[in-house]
Amino acid sequence: VKEGLGVVRVGGSMTLPRAYRWKEFRGVREKRQPYHGEWYLRYGGKTTSRGFGPFEWIDTLRGVGIEPLITLNNLEWPDDMADFVEYCWGDETTRWGKQRHMDGHPEVYNVSWIEIGNEH
Repeated sequence: VKEGLGVVRVGGSMTLPRAYRWKEFRGVREKRQPYHGEWYLRYGGKTTSRGFGPFEWIDTLRGVGIEPLITLNNLEWPDDMADFVEYCWGDETTRWGKQRHMDGHPEVYNVSWIEIGNEH
């Protein structure tokens, strides 16, 4: 931050985009289903947690004064992308704003930068 770093891009598909969906990375971390990515299988692992996803990145980066640029998986459905925007910005009268509040984050995320697509 001292060097002027103001925005960090957070990728949105890891190594198996079919299985990387933002809705799977919300709520209580311990209740999230494991992620079966090709990278982990290739190097001897079986799964990894969905314990650190886009919302943990948002909170962490904001905690050190950096604006997150969140990348959504380009294989998400358009409705899912719209839901993401509502989850980040919606108040409690919206479906996804209410869900964010129930997931333990009553404040809006105010994400200013969203990108669609990663390497694919």
